[in-house]
Amino acid sequence: MKNLFLLICLVCSLPVWSLTYEVVYQKGKVEITRSGKPVSPPVLTGDRVVVHKGGILVLKAPQEVLKLMGDTIIEPTQEKEETMITLVRGALVSQVTNKAFKVKTRSTSFGVRGTQFFVSAQGGDDVWMCVKEGVVNAQNPKSSVDVPAGKGIFADAKEITKPQPFAWTKGINWKMSDKEGDLDHKVKLNYDLLENFYD
Repeated sequence: MKNLFLLICLVCSLPVWSLTYEVVYQKGKVEITRSGKPVSPPVLTGDRVVVHKGGILVLKAPQEVLKLMGDTIIEPTQEKEETMITLVRGALVSQVTNKAFKVKTRSTSFGVRGTQFFVSAQGGDDVWMCVKEGVVNAQNPKSSVDVPAGKGIFADAKEITKPQPFAWTKGINWKMSDKEGDLDHKVKLNYDLLENFYD
């Protein structure tokens, strides 16, 4: 009876729209916190996930797979049927199938219904994004741009560039499972995004 009561309390404390992410791959140190306290997987809506330098974490939920690179912090939330991933810092690859999904950074949000794309927010308002499949809408308070497959953009609080091919996107590893091989990128984000900007 006591266990049933605890289970009911846990379910009632979760948001009405909640999502559970299973950890399907982990390399290096990862911290998950819920209401400021460390917890073990799975990752739930409202949790904060920190992947330390040199690490990789792959999370899977219905219709979503997220690959978080080292030195990345995210906070997933759910509103009705739309997932919102707040990218506090770092880089992730998102693979989404037939659902409303957004990645939000300090300056820009990226919305899709089904695609695979990469977002990197290394500091401040600067964000880099590119698309492997489908179309991603990049939006900030001043503009909105649709980015097709094979192209990317740079965005900050003031502008979103015209979608174009970028040299650094060739170093992105789009694999989402270690069964496909190594999951790490070949792009050095802090260097390549600035020095090898244009294709």
